[in-house]
Amino acid sequence: METNSPSPFVFSIYDFFYIKGRGVVITGHPMSGVAELGQEIDLLDTCGIRKQVTITGIERAGLRTTPIGLLLRGPKTIEEIQECGLAVERGLKTTSYVPIIEAYRKEIDEQSKSMD
Repeated sequence: METNSPSPFVFSIYDFFYIKGRGVVITGHPMSGVAELGQEIDLLDTCGIRKQVTITGIERAGLRTTPIGLLLRGPKTIEEIQECGLAVERGLKTTSYVPIIEAYRKEIDEQSKSMD
């Protein structure tokens, strides 16, 4: 699925959990682009292996620094994706994004602490 966003969808994953009756949810922060319902994305693990999933729900509870939750169709258990740290637009080349994930997470954590 194509988006109208000038930047491809890239999402830094912070956590995973399971909602009984709904499925697996990833939480984190978008680094670029826009997530859309029905969008097919790839989850990348620490070795660069991709797991194909589909976004079936999007939840944002508040401010820009508040993590976003993405409900996914594809994984049946958290264990299938627990090593993943990045969600990206299907087929996106990711070599330029991987080195900045930790720096981005640190920046978001610092912003969150300053708001407390």
